[in-house]
Amino acid sequence: LAREQTLANFPGPFIKNNAINNVLIVTSDNPSSEELYAAAILSRALKSNGVMPKVFTVSTRPEGIYNLILIGTPNNNKLIAEEFNTNKYPLIKKGEGLIKLVNHGGVSYSLILSGNTNNAAKVLINKNYYPLKGTSITVSGTKSLMLKYNAN
Repeated sequence: LAREQTLANFPGPFIKNNAINNVLIVTSDNPSSEELYAAAILSRALKSNGVMPKVFTVSTRPEGIYNLILIGTPNNNKLIAEEFNTNKYPLIKKGEGLIKLVNHGGVSYSLILSGNTNNAAKVLINKNYYPLKGTSITVSGTKSLMLKYNAN
């Protein structure tokens, strides 16, 4: 039996056997500079064997089953809105970021970065400084980031 993926396993399940595991990074159709920055640093952080995950907008992403990294809000990224409609998510306050890993029955995963996506991305790529655990983390603060581990 495969063990349950948590944020502690990041970059798994997006990197498997030292290769990108069928990953798309998807921003809103009109991404903010903050969303583009988060997409760029995550794409670079997941670079494996010289290959980086490609960044798409909701409208330009290819059809099919992928491991998705979704960047934006439920208001501007319909894929995040769909995830929020089918799962319960913690509410975040203005200035906070949300990191949420969703398991789609072990077939695929979605990693959601919402709210302050810059801080959420910084936490993910600096996991040596920020202990990742569970499947949902709220990130707050400005210079020194604080993590709150959500129950869901």
